[in-house]
Amino acid sequence: MKFLRLSSAVVTFSLLTLIAITTHAQEVISVDFTDVDGGTGKFEAILHKPEKPGPHKAIVILHHAGGWQTQTTNQYAELLHKNGFVTLEPRMFAYPLASRRETHEPAKFLAQAFGALKYLAAMPDVDRKKISVMGLSYGANMTIFSATEWASKKFADDTLGFHSGIAFYPTCFALEQMTAGKRTVLVDNNFPVDFMSKWTGMPLLILAGGQDDYEDRDPKACQSLVDTFSAERQRKASRVVVFPEATHGWDHGRTYYFFTAMACKMRGCQNTNESNEAVTAKAKEELVRFLMH
Repeated sequence: MKFLRLSSAVVTFSLLTLIAITTHAQEVISVDFTDVDGGTGKFEAILHKPEKPGPHKAIVILHHAGGWQTQTTNQYAELLHKNGFVTLEPRMFAYPLASRRETHEPAKFLAQAFGALKYLAAMPDVDRKKISVMGLSYGANMTIFSATEWASKKFADDTLGFHSGIAFYPTCFALEQMTAGKRTVLVDNNFPVDFMSKWTGMPLLILAGGQDDYEDRDPKACQSLVDTFSAERQRKASRVVVFPEATHGWDHGRTYYFFTAMACKMRGCQNTNESNEAVTAKAKEELVRFLMH
């Protein structure tokens, strides 16, 4: 597995070459899910689907900890439905986790991601074998969790699973600690301590920033995570792309700063989310190329 670094050189692959499907339908729907304790619940999600007949590929898009109301995921739903995908964006929570402790229920949100998978798989115009998942930051961690055998067996079954996953700027240093059986604030007691010890082999693309303050600006943090995956098939199925100039949250459309105890590899420091249109465009190209493969 090679560690990739992207320079600011022009990326030859252009989004202009992608197939554009301009007509689509968008609606807010209610989705059922089964929680970690076997209870049932519902959550709202935004569904986009092309007007052209399927079967279509589909993708679940998970937002970051700023909440669904920031609408950061909209740009990816737009991009992907124009390329023939059915997209589903769960509204996991409306406010930042830092300000609403009751929303810190990662097992519930992971269960919702699989509820979204089941919803899409039941749609007659969706190819149930081609349903992927992607996420930003908090949602990126959920995406990586979905590649574990525990998550797949807990929330799905042997007949259904995510086809592939794309993680935008996950907190790789903390995830690496968890592969060694250490608990972090990313999970609660509903997750077994060793849940990141077994993997499904799901193709996984990790897009990371070389200037990400959560990683203490360590550009090798996400490749280091992949190298610790216990299953060789998961290591081989995982690819890391690093944008050397990018911070965390490069696609948020605004630049802002905040202190968080998780930054600087849990030493606590100020995190910078610097908007970067060039990196956002490159990341979208990597995303579509991966999904079209």
